[in-house]
Amino acid sequence: MSKELMESVPEFKDLIDFLKSHNLDEPVWKVLGGSPIHYKKLNALVVNMLSLRNTATDEIVNQVKDHLESVLLKAFTKTVLSSSANTKHIINIFREKQTTKIPKAELEAMGFPLDYPNKVFRDVFVAKEDLYIVPSSPAVSLIISENVQNGAGVRELRDKLFKPA
Repeated sequence: MSKELMESVPEFKDLIDFLKSHNLDEPVWKVLGGSPIHYKKLNALVVNMLSLRNTATDEIVNQVKDHLESVLLKAFTKTVLSSSANTKHIINIFREKQTTKIPKAELEAMGFPLDYPNKVFRDVFVAKEDLYIVPSSPAVSLIISENVQNGAGVRELRDKLFKPA
């Protein structure tokens, strides 16, 4: 789902308003992307905290940051770290090429066909005929592109996402 479409969902209005008013909307988008299910989880957290009278805004902001860190940590530990040796080779190719998509045929020609099931990558058609391999989620894409190697790297990525521009 596009960012504009996600922001137009009535159920997410209070969440989006809060995120935008605290400059959290871009980091949230970078981690969650267009996944309504992920926004629904974050929405439940934020709207619940907003409904409590004595909840400080800083506390809610920290909860948003912690939530994104948990999404990134899960992408790292349960997806990237637990992947097959072949998939780890493909991750390294993505990192070396500094890209977010590679033609499937190119990977196969290099001797790295995508193994299935695969939680790190998925196939997508680009231009109707070209099949590419892309990260399975925005969080996984960030883990790969930012070369996260451990839990401390996840925390550094979280902090980097929220640094003022």
